[in-house]
Amino acid sequence: AYITYDNDNDTYSGDRNCPVEDCSKHHYEGWWDVLSPCFKQLIDKEKVTHPELCVKKPDNEYTEYIHNIIDEFRQASNLPPFPNVDTDVPKDYRSFCPGNFEDMLTYLQLVATITPPYLVDSGDQLGVPIATMLVCYMHTDRGREFFANSKVNSYMVKIVNKYGELLNSPVSMSVFNHLQYGWTSKCAQSFIPYHTFELPDPNNNLTFGFKSFNDFFTRKIANMSTTRPIGDYPVVYPGDITWNWGKVNVKLHDNFESKNETYSLYNIFNEQTSKAKYYENGAIGSFFFSANKYHWYHAPVDGTIVYYK
Repeated sequence: AYITYDNDNDTYSGDRNCPVEDCSKHHYEGWWDVLSPCFKQLIDKEKVTHPELCVKKPDNEYTEYIHNIIDEFRQASNLPPFPNVDTDVPKDYRSFCPGNFEDMLTYLQLVATITPPYLVDSGDQLGVPIATMLVCYMHTDRGREFFANSKVNSYMVKIVNKYGELLNSPVSMSVFNHLQYGWTSKCAQSFIPYHTFELPDPNNNLTFGFKSFNDFFTRKIANMSTTRPIGDYPVVYPGDITWNWGKVNVKLHDNFESKNETYSLYNIFNEQTSKAKYYENGAIGSFFFSANKYHWYHAPVDGTIVYYK
């Protein structure tokens, strides 16, 4: 099997069919490698050095629909200027960017037909491939203007909604296997405590009886009291989260950042001062749900919801 080792980054990448026994190191450098070793070369329209390692595109309705939307997107007129990766995007985020507008379309055309694989030792700040791509552009004014455009947004909505249909279908179960990036691989099962969840078929060690990726993604905890006991503390985590930051004695117009945007209590409560002031001088926290973890919010509090929007 084809495997490469990057000594500088201490990472492996290679054939997604290679078995992996060492679960202490990640075996990829980014989504480029995980989706297939030749993915970046396809995006950059370079010669594919190992075509036998490319992931075969699914030949189904999803692929055809995505390709048609991408073609419409490509031919659309009166779109705002697309951000220049070399000049507009901060250096630390350039590696996440496919490149110019055509490269981004190529990226979307490929990634929107591939179910997210499992990543070994991926850390706690993992997003899905489409979202990861958007992060780099959202760090630029021009990128925000581009994706906020109603016409651009309409194409992205169509792509994301169709991708959701893919993840709700049996086709998405292709990533449930015992291979390098499989959700039931040795490394995945050492990270995900499958025995603590409701499994449709516990005896099926390949899929556990899940019917689609989203069926798995929205899995439920079997026994909350034993696996997620609620602690006797003033603040309890609402899920399997990563803590980002917290602030106390928050004022009405104090600024804090989340997902590259600046907010205040005043903004969060839709500029309704009377509702926002109730939380003034209180505390606020930011946390992150990683894509590779149990993904339900819980409300570990007693009380009644009196307002939501």
